Amino acid sequence: MFERDSVTFDKIEYAWPALSGLLLTAAQDGGRLNVLDFGGALGSHYFQNRKFLTALRDVRWNVVEQPHYAEAGRERLQDEHLRFYAAVDACLAENRPNAILLSGVLQYLPAPYDVLEALLAVGANTVIIDRTGYVRNRANARIAIQYVPEAIYPATLPCRFFVERELSRFVAARGYRTLEVFDSIDHEGERGEVSWNGHIFVIADGSFT
Repeated sequence: MFERDSVTFDKIEYAWPALSGLLLTAAQDGGRLNVLDFGGALGSHYFQNRKFLTALRDVRWNVVEQPHYAEAGRERLQDEHLRFYAAVDACLAENRPNAILLSGVLQYLPAPYDVLEALLAVGANTVIIDRTGYVRNRANARIAIQYVPEAIYPATLPCRFFVERELSRFVAARGYRTLEVFDSIDHEGERGEVSWNGHIFVIADGSFT
């Protein structure tokens, strides 16, 4: 069984490109994987990929979330591999992340580029931005309202669709290069005014090849 966004699935739906980026990071760092999972709920991505991480020498998966999520995670799920924090600084006080994961979160932040700026300053080897929406054939980002299906929970959320080249240039200007761009697994095949893509960025200083 697998959970994502409060929905349970009978079969795990893997985000293979993102997982590949994480395993590549560990391979380049002697089998060590220390992830800062920003907006990672109650460890959904960790549990999704856990069986592929067990062979690694050293795994720390650190979720940075809203305080009530972090508290619930610490009380019910935290162990030697999975940790929960209510702030990036608290995570960095105890960890040296070599990978940063933002999956399905950047578009919901009121100031996404400020958050991204702070995360890129960590200097992790790899930054993975997955399940993120981008406008097609537009020069400016678009703000829309997302209507959550009532079968999940009744809600409306403001949602940003980025300009892909703008976001990539922002990351590149802070010392990263694009390793791979891929279709996000749960939006594969969609066409129209937006695309849902993932990006794997690696640090461009020569320490990660």
